[in-house]
Amino acid sequence: MYIRSIKPLIVSRWSKGLRKLLRFRAVCGRFPSGITILSDGSLTTCCVDIYGKSVFGSVYKRDLSDIWQNEITPLIQGGDLYDIKLCRSCIFARAAESDAEFRQWKSTQYPEMLQLEAMAKCNYGCCHAVEMYKYRSTKCDLDKVFENIKSILPKIKRLVFSGSGEVLLHEGFCVFIAKCRRESSLFEMHLLTNGMLMNEDVSRCMIDSRVEMVIISIHRGPGTENMLKYSRFGADYEVVLANIRRLAELKKEKGSVFPKIIAKAILFNWNDSDESIDRLKSDARASGADEAWWCRDGMVLPRSSKRFATDAGIEQMKQYGFIINTEKDAFICKFRG
Repeated sequence: MYIRSIKPLIVSRWSKGLRKLLRFRAVCGRFPSGITILSDGSLTTCCVDIYGKSVFGSVYKRDLSDIWQNEITPLIQGGDLYDIKLCRSCIFARAAESDAEFRQWKSTQYPEMLQLEAMAKCNYGCCHAVEMYKYRSTKCDLDKVFENIKSILPKIKRLVFSGSGEVLLHEGFCVFIAKCRRESSLFEMHLLTNGMLMNEDVSRCMIDSRVEMVIISIHRGPGTENMLKYSRFGADYEVVLANIRRLAELKKEKGSVFPKIIAKAILFNWNDSDESIDRLKSDARASGADEAWWCRDGMVLPRSSKRFATDAGIEQMKQYGFIINTEKDAFICKFRG
C-alpha cells in the first residue's frame, strides 16, 4: 500500500525535491546506453517509444553526435531520468542500487547500442505496425541516416536493426549495412526479422558485411497455422525454414561463422506444449540454425504461458535441453559450440 501510494509522487515531474530527499535515483539499462532512430529519422530514448513521444532531434537534419552532446548529455548529467515523461511510466526505469551505479549511469559518454527502425510496416500486417503510417513515415531514408551517424559508428558496440516493422522490406538495407561496415569493423550488427524476405542476395550481403546475429521471429510458434494466429497474412513456416537453411549453407560455403542464426518464438498458453517446444528445436536444428529460443511473454496476461513461470517449469525446460537466460528472459538451446 505504501509503495502504491508514494510511487505517483516519486515519478511526478514536480517531485524532484522528494526524490532527492528520499535519495531515489532513477536509472535505466536501456537509455542512454542505447538510443533509437525511428523510421522518420527521429532520435528517441529506446524501442519502448514506438510512437515517438520523447524525441531529441532528427538525424535527417543533425549529426547524431551533435544531438547526443547538446540534447542528451546535459539531460542526463544535469537533470533527472524522470524529466522524460515516457520514462516516468516505464517498467524498465528503476532505483539505483548504489551511488556507484548511479554515477556510472550518469557518466555515459557514448551510447553502446544504436537501434535503427529501417521500416515501420510489416509484410505480415500484424500488431501496431499496421497503423504506424498515422504517426510517421514508415520508410527510413537510409542515405540521410548514414551521413549523420557515421561519426559515431566507431564508438558504439552494437548496431541493431529492429523496430515496429520488417527491416528487409527496405530495398536499401544491403547497401546501408555494407557502408556501415566499411566505416568501422569494431561494432557488432544484429538483425531482427521474420525471415520471409531473407533471400539469397540478402543472405550473402549479411555474411559479406559481417552481421554477427540474425534473430528470426517464428511468431506465435512453429507451424504456419500458429503463425497466422498472429499475422494477418503472408506467413509461411516452410518458407522461413528454407531461408534459414539457405543462409546456413551460404555460411558454410563462405567459411564464415557469422551470422549466428537464432530461431525465436514466444511462449503463449496455446503453444507451450511438449510437441510445440520440441518441434521448434528439431526444425531449427535441421535447418542449420545455431540456437532455438523460447522467450517468456514478459507480461501477466490471459495469453501468457503459466507453465514455465515456476521453478518446476524451469527444471522441466532444462530437461528439454534448454538453459535459461535471465537477461533475455528466454530459454535457449544451443546446437553448436
